[in-house]
Amino acid sequence: MWHAATQVDPVWILVIVFVSVPLLYLRGWRWQALMKPVAAVRLQTATEAVAVGYVANLVIPRSGEILRAYRVHSTSEASTLSLMATVVLERMLDVVLLLLSGVVAMLLVPERLNDQYPWLTTALAGSCLVLLAVVATILLLWILLRRCETGNDSGVVARPLARIVDWTVKAASQFTTGFDVIAKPSAYAGIFAMSLLLYFGYAGVIYLSFHAMGIESTEGPL
Repeated sequence: MWHAATQVDPVWILVIVFVSVPLLYLRGWRWQALMKPVAAVRLQTATEAVAVGYVANLVIPRSGEILRAYRVHSTSEASTLSLMATVVLERMLDVVLLLLSGVVAMLLVPERLNDQYPWLTTALAGSCLVLLAVVATILLLWILLRRCETGNDSGVVARPLARIVDWTVKAASQFTTGFDVIAKPSAYAGIFAMSLLLYFGYAGVIYLSFHAMGIESTEGPL
């Protein structure tokens, strides 16, 4: 792989960069849309934070998710926990699209995939169940805390161990605020469209990278 990478024509590197830069801005745009109920963040700020996160992930995996939330926090009044929630939501969207692509592939070429990856069906089903459980938990927590903030059922949460409970509820409330875009159905179509464009864009970058290194599939298309 390293030998193939060192032999790449510089023209292909320029092509990959040319495709990757708009994807970086597109990811920043999607994140900006997810953060809209939390903070008014400029596209340039969101994109720069995403780029900083990518670089940090190269050094310490997943550290970039925290770093980019802190980067936006330093330029806005939004809480870091709320911004971290938007990052979690963004990653959940990526997982949803990945699972959808797996389901579509299973529907199109089930025999071949079952022959080569007999564990795939079980993995997809398990991943879908885990994702549904996570989504359900977040929705329930979000609804409960929104009701507490409006004065409904506040006693259910805030009676025992008042100080610890109050701190926990405050932190959880700040975090779930990052999911407030859920309450804006008008944003769903745009966010999903940007997610699809990102997904196909990254697939294109991966294909171009392998093609540039002369690594082609020997088994033909699925």
